[in-house]
Amino acid sequence: MVSFMSVMRLAKYLLENHPVLIWSFFFGLIVASIFFVGKQIQKWNIPVIISLIAGAFIAFYITTLPASTNNDNPWFLFIAGAIAICAMILPGISGAFILIILGGL
Repeated sequence: MVSFMSVMRLAKYLLENHPVLIWSFFFGLIVASIFFVGKQIQKWNIPVIISLIAGAFIAFYITTLPASTNNDNPWFLFIAGAIAICAMILPGISGAFILIILGGL
């Protein structure tokens, strides 16, 4: 069985040594989830299209963020954890990935 920490070490290694590939992978997951969610929309109108475009741009912006340094401040870890938990309910976005970007891991 693969441990969580070994997966995180692999993710950290890939982010440090192959950043374009790992960013492309995660952005591809986000694009696939946009397509999947878009297929479930039954009535397309202007607010839905604007929301879809805004969400796509926000997702792209998240994938271009550089990984920050580790921060052991309890308040920072609490807020980073809260953001990661919110990210876990979105399809295609990994909470662990958000924690790596924020420097919480």
